[in-house]
Amino acid sequence: MRQYPETVRSQNHPMTTVRRRLGILLAASLAVLVVLPQPADAQFNRLKERAKQRAKERLTQHAEKKVDQAVDKVVDGAVKFTEDQVNNWVDNIFKGNASVSDDGVLSRDGREDVKLVSNESSPKNADYLSYIEVSTVTIPGFSRGKMTTASDFFLHDFKTSHDDATTRNVIDMGTGVVTLANHEDKTWWQTTLAEMAEMMGQTFDAAKQKMDESDVSSEDMKDADVEMDFQMTVDDTGITENVNGVSAHKYIYTVESTMTGKDEEENEMTTRFYMVTESWMSTDVAGYETLMDFYKKAAESEGMAAMAGTMNEKMQGLGFIDPRIEGSMKKAAEEMAKASGLPVKSTTWMVQVADDAELDVESVLKDEMASADGSQRTVMKTDYYLSNLSGSPFDLANLGAPSEYEQIENPMKAALKSMQN
Repeated sequence: MRQYPETVRSQNHPMTTVRRRLGILLAASLAVLVVLPQPADAQFNRLKERAKQRAKERLTQHAEKKVDQAVDKVVDGAVKFTEDQVNNWVDNIFKGNASVSDDGVLSRDGREDVKLVSNESSPKNADYLSYIEVSTVTIPGFSRGKMTTASDFFLHDFKTSHDDATTRNVIDMGTGVVTLANHEDKTWWQTTLAEMAEMMGQTFDAAKQKMDESDVSSEDMKDADVEMDFQMTVDDTGITENVNGVSAHKYIYTVESTMTGKDEEENEMTTRFYMVTESWMSTDVAGYETLMDFYKKAAESEGMAAMAGTMNEKMQGLGFIDPRIEGSMKKAAEEMAKASGLPVKSTTWMVQVADDAELDVESVLKDEMASADGSQRTVMKTDYYLSNLSGSPFDLANLGAPSEYEQIENPMKAALKSMQN
């Protein structure tokens, strides 16, 4: 996004231009009064004109104040909305905290402990599918920079549920109905994929209107003098091993993201980040074919297609999807197609590399957090694995809101009305 100094924006503001012209006119009038003697009628006319001029200035100041108040209201509302969201996300992260003991017991806040066990490898077409996803994020250099979270996954009859310590998200792909439950306040509400697509579009339209009314438009974002590059490669290692009870194949994903631009002194600046992922993929897991059938039905559903289309169209309109990386995204999709299966275990490193250095993938895979010469360092690491994967029947109550929870009105609609006002 192109940044404009505050002085430049204020000088280009229409109200500032009016005020500047009025000031010049007033100064010129005063200069004439000092030089020329004024008869009584002339002085009266001068005072009358000055009163009119003062009235114009006050009207201009009043208009500017109203504009400033309107802008402040919009900005303050947007900031509050963002702060509330961030605080909510942070709260959810820490409330969803979990830990795994040495004997493989997963402990989660407000929920009973779960013994992590090996995954099942058959049958692939099981009518039921359930597993636990466990993720540990590590930020090197921070004393508290390690956190483990977990969630339950359930699938039956084209209906899925993701359930963690804070929320439960259920999608019925047959009807397009989405159910969301909040474990904290014990409430739940429903919407549909079609409604979500519509609300998503209205939200983006409201955001674009705010941008168009501001000094920086979506066109400024598109025209920013920044070169972007995005590259992804998938390396099939040819290695197959037993991972947590199932046969899995090892792939290495490498994503390179580069942004090059110039600072205010026209000095060229380059920022490079890499994501390196070691992933063990398996097609030999319980319910694998059932899961693939669900994804296929999801891709063919009108609701999901509408959401994907809206997201792509609106984000392009806002300048968040840059056409300069569309080709790279297409190539990345082709690379991803080289791998198949469900990830049963993976580790992802986010690595920063110096401008004059090359990524050392081998040292990353050895879990070396920083190179000896300081040319690269890992800024974040994420470990992920599946456990308790099973094709056995489970309680279908997991595919809906808890019975003791209270149904409430869709809060997304209220939030959208607030944004529009």
